[in-house]
Amino acid sequence: AYYNAISLHDYGRAYSYWETPPNNQSLAQFTAGFSDTLSAVALVTVPYLTDAGAGNVFASLPTVVIAQRTNGTQVYYAGCFVTHKVNVPVGNATEPSPNWSIRSGHLVQAASAYAALTSMATVCQNI
Repeated sequence: AYYNAISLHDYGRAYSYWETPPNNQSLAQFTAGFSDTLSAVALVTVPYLTDAGAGNVFASLPTVVIAQRTNGTQVYYAGCFVTHKVNVPVGNATEPSPNWSIRSGHLVQAASAYAALTSMATVCQNI
C-alpha cells in the first residue's frame, strides 16, 4: 500500500503510513524526496515477527524496491522496514486496530537488481 501510494503520487497517504514522520520530515519535505520518482514497486519477503512487550507486535520486512525515475532510468534499492501494530484496544476502542504502521525504514541503492535481490536474506539482520 505504501509504494502503491507513492506510484499514484498520493504522498499524503504514503506519509500517513508512518508511525512518526521519517527523519522528522514535513509532508512537503517527504513529497520533495520523490520528485524524480515516476513509480515504484516493492518486493517483500516473509517478515520476521518479534514481540517487544505486552500488546505490541513488530515485523521486520526485507524489501527490494524497483523505482522508475522520471528520466526513464530504473534504480534498485534493498533494505528493511520495521512495522508496528498495537495488539490491544487503545483509548475507547473495544478491539485492537487491524492496522500496521511503519516504525522505521532503511534502504540503500544497489548496483543491480541481482545485487538487491541477493541481499534480501540478510538485510534485516543488523536492524
